[in-house]
Amino acid sequence: PHIFPTRRSSDIVSDMLYTKKLDHILPSLYGIIMLVVPISAVPSVFFLWNSPLSLEVKLVSYLLFMEVTITYLIMVNLTALKDYMKIVKAFSWGVGLTLAFSYVFLWFTSLDTVLGMIIAMNIGFLVLISLLHAYLKSFFKTSSLKGPRKYFYFLTYFDRFYSLFFMSFFYTLGLYIHNFLFWSSSLGVTISSTYVYAPLYDVPSFY
Repeated sequence: PHIFPTRRSSDIVSDMLYTKKLDHILPSLYGIIMLVVPISAVPSVFFLWNSPLSLEVKLVSYLLFMEVTITYLIMVNLTALKDYMKIVKAFSWGVGLTLAFSYVFLWFTSLDTVLGMIIAMNIGFLVLISLLHAYLKSFFKTSSLKGPRKYFYFLTYFDRFYSLFFMSFFYTLGLYIHNFLFWSSSLGVTISSTYVYAPLYDVPSFY
């Protein structure tokens, strides 16, 4: 779902910064979110639909996936500004609150452990998104463009540089296809008949 709008968003933001079109950046971010979130929702719903997980865990897992998606989209815009300390501070708040709520849910409530941990992560990511968005709003102006055009200005780059779509597609394919190969091999481990990972490969490849 993130092939074109996200992999090249950093280049688009850099171009807007270079050409001084700062008022286009924030609306374009909103447009990318409006485009990517519904697209991402479709496979996630199908993925969780037949899962044996409880409805509560499915709902908070779905919400977490949406929050992670939005966080990634915002991060693409923020990294173009290269103000990494603000990013670190926002993540510190998010992680800190996640750990704090995890402790509370684990020791002072009767919530299921998995459900409580995911809810804690949802809270942490919500705070993280709020802080990152507040920083973006403080830096960028609102667009002078009116109507849908201001939110989907980034799509004009697709018309002019359609090859970016194919570059992004194969780039993304190269980044993740090896994971699917190992997950489907004898190294794959299934959790709750839903999630699959390969610990012997995923851990070293992540670090």
